[in-house]
Amino acid sequence: MDGPDPRESSEKPKYEYLSSNTKRDPYSVENAFYRAARAIGYPVEFSEGATDMRGRDISDHAVKVVTADPETSGKLGNLYQLSYARSTARLLDCVADGFPEQIALLMKGEEERSYRFKGVQVRKPLNRRILEESFMRAFERSQERAERLREQGHPFFPEEEELVGLYTELQEKGVRPLTPEAMQLLVAQDLKEIIEQHPDLAP
Repeated sequence: MDGPDPRESSEKPKYEYLSSNTKRDPYSVENAFYRAARAIGYPVEFSEGATDMRGRDISDHAVKVVTADPETSGKLGNLYQLSYARSTARLLDCVADGFPEQIALLMKGEEERSYRFKGVQVRKPLNRRILEESFMRAFERSQERAERLREQGHPFFPEEEELVGLYTELQEKGVRPLTPEAMQLLVAQDLKEIIEQHPDLAP
């Protein structure tokens, strides 16, 4: 799986209002958000022709997310902001960016040290299994990033021994890395909870 597939629709989307550009990376929070939004009933589609704010083509790493009307686009914008303020999105950000050390702090219960900023709505309790799977994926993504940097001739410091040991321990326990599908389900759960609190944002 390599992100939203613009060929998922049987025909070219007949949508006029641009909602956003989302990364093709299946582990990006934006990708998980828009897939989850579509799963719970929002009329969104993915399309080619993604451009940045200056109109430059960015279709090599992003696809266009389009909606049927400006009201839906506005709802999605508000829903994304509320979703991103929650701890689930911040956890998935660590997965996407390959920051296993942040997740290791969460696994120790050190949420304040991990987040290091105010305004995060922490869902309690954070599921231990999800944290473990998230750590596994974040660790692997950090290794992938390190390899890319090495190939480009840039130095990259290896992960701390404690993180390597934790990864090995979880691997021996049979913990599998978090999947894009699991990310989507986690985000969808958050979106449903948000809509219960903000019915005006329902699709």
